[in-house]
Amino acid sequence: MQLSYREYADRVDRFAAAFVELGARFGSVVAVQLPEWWQAGALVLAAIRAGAVVTPISVTLGARDTERILRRVGASMYIGPGTWDGTDYPARIAESATRLPMLRHRIVVGSPTRPPEINFAHYFEREDWRRRHAATLAGRVVDPDRAAIVAFTTGNDRGAVHSLNTIYGDNAEIVRTLGLGPGDRIHTPHTAMHKAGFSVTIGYPLLAGACNVLVEGWTPAAGAAAVTAEGVTHVVGVPMYLTALFGALRNRGGDVSTLRVVVSFGAAVTPQLVTATAVHLGVPLLALFSTTEAGGIHTRPDDPADWSLNSVGRPARGTEFELRSEEPISEAAPGRLLLRGAAVCLATLDTTTTTPVGEWFDTGDLAVPDGRSGVRLVERATGPNRRCGTAGTLRARWPTWL
Repeated sequence: MQLSYREYADRVDRFAAAFVELGARFGSVVAVQLPEWWQAGALVLAAIRAGAVVTPISVTLGARDTERILRRVGASMYIGPGTWDGTDYPARIAESATRLPMLRHRIVVGSPTRPPEINFAHYFEREDWRRRHAATLAGRVVDPDRAAIVAFTTGNDRGAVHSLNTIYGDNAEIVRTLGLGPGDRIHTPHTAMHKAGFSVTIGYPLLAGACNVLVEGWTPAAGAAAVTAEGVTHVVGVPMYLTALFGALRNRGGDVSTLRVVVSFGAAVTPQLVTATAVHLGVPLLALFSTTEAGGIHTRPDDPADWSLNSVGRPARGTEFELRSEEPISEAAPGRLLLRGAAVCLATLDTTTTTPVGEWFDTGDLAVPDGRSGVRLVERATGPNRRCGTAGTLRARWPTWL
């Protein structure tokens, strides 16, 4: 299925009115757990348009972790698939619902429903609530500095509270650096229901007017087919997925002449990956530093060709970093990487507490200077080692559960 931006915007408006009809308001939380379907991004944007805070949840997450996240954020609405990849999501969430007193609505996409579930096709697509709620939606001007997204870390041990501006502060600089525009087609192997995938599948395309190429149930072969068939210009992913994708592209032997840039984030870049992009694909490989809580550091097209082996890059506009240590920083004694600026989240959530981010966010990652005003990562931190620094003050307009 292909959607133009006009068609996409129409659905976002329609879905936002449906959320208002169901009681969405400023501070309520909508959880979205969907595969790589176009509806996922449209529903995320629609919920924010209606004034709600969105919690994306990966479909790979088990029942226990999903329930824990729903309870922690106090979700009033849950949107999930029917039976997908062998899992009956409506049955699973129905079993959890008895322990989730704030969960008022369960919405099912792509399958028949059983009361009290809400059928997405009927309620969100066939019914048009816009005329009924035109005045309400017109009056809901979303503050770009208030909480909009709560993204959970890969280990699901902590949530990061982002505003539209903190997402923008990260995404806009990548779009500018890559020179993305309406003629580009972007693909990632990662789910949109995570901060990194959300940026690549929703943030980058919207800011650039580019096309997002989605693959449901991604495999290397399916990704390779999409890259060649759709004329993908930019691929973004962690090294493990990129290596698998490029192997499938070599086996497939299709035309990759449209591909311009590959962006790697998360783990360390390997020499094999640099070789694969430079020799086999003939395109540069850029490195991007990213955590669920913060971003704003990446290499540039004007860096040396293999620079991603030595660095995760320099800070973008609006981002600063510091390396801190009680002894001189060296390869043997790297410093802790701290960030502040436009791409840092507002607060973090653990099981019981909310911690506002102070002046600096301590990533917990260990790094050294790269010699070009940037940093080279020595060791990545696990979730509990990331710290928020000196706590700030929560503002009254944030949702009450913060």
